[in-house]
Amino acid sequence: MDFLKIGGSLFLGIIIWGIALICLIAALVKREKLAVYFREVVTELQKATWPWDPKEKNFAAKYKELIDSTLVVIIAMILLGAYVSTIDFGLLGISSWIFKTH
Repeated sequence: MDFLKIGGSLFLGIIIWGIALICLIAALVKREKLAVYFREVVTELQKATWPWDPKEKNFAAKYKELIDSTLVVIIAMILLGAYVSTIDFGLLGISSWIFKTH
C-alpha cells in the first residue's frame, strides 16, 4: 500500500491516483475527439507566424517586428491594468460611501 502514498499521506495519494484514473478513463472514452483536437492544434500552429527563422532572409525586419509586437503587448497590459485598477478603486469608493465604512 505504500505505492499509494504521496508525500507520506495515504489519503492524498488515493485522491490523486483516483483523479489520474478518472482522467485516463475520460481520455480513453473521448479518444476520437482528443485525436481530432490535437490534429486541429497542429494545423493551427502550422498557420501561425513565428517570430523568426535565422535561416530566413530579412532577419533584421523580423526581429524588429518581434520587438514591436512585444512592446504593443506590454503597453496594452499596462493600460488594461490601469483601467481595471481605476474601476476597482472607483467601485471601492462608491461602496464605502454607500455603506459608510472607513
